[in-house]
Amino acid sequence: MKIGIDVNILRNYIPRLIDMYYKEHEKSPSNEDINPYALEDSFDDEIFDFIGENILEIFGFAKETERGIISYCNQLQKNHTEHQFYIVCNGFEMIVPSTLHFLCKMNCDIQNYVFRKNSIDLWEEVDMIITDSPFLLENKPEDKKIVKIKKFYNLNNQSDYTLDRLTDIENEKIL
Repeated sequence: MKIGIDVNILRNYIPRLIDMYYKEHEKSPSNEDINPYALEDSFDDEIFDFIGENILEIFGFAKETERGIISYCNQLQKNHTEHQFYIVCNGFEMIVPSTLHFLCKMNCDIQNYVFRKNSIDLWEEVDMIITDSPFLLENKPEDKKIVKIKKFYNLNNQSDYTLDRLTDIENEKIL
């Protein structure tokens, strides 16, 4: 099976974005319960311009969402050689080198990457996606599987499997 791991369950870019924006503008968007998938609704053009100008620093130098999560993915791939693992990312242009920088910096051994401008197109390459994205959860094709990493902003979304964190996947015997 081809299994896609959404890079946004591995990379925590929100604190870096807020910190950088605050330092430059001496103001900050609220970081309480930020839904990264709804940020577009609350950001103005100034913040989008700031992100565009600092995309490598924000996404490439982000920290892991959970300490050791990339090492866990490497071990997951070694333990399940019957599957092909992919890092999937909704993005294009500068998000690609930023994401690759993040993955290299964290010593990610997964060598298959899928970048698409449209999230729905990520499904063309994989049979299952592990994600927290409400959009991917809502738009899963019938012949595919999806694993939801539970967050406050996706509690109402349906999935084939639900985990509190990626590291629970082997305990649940999903693979």
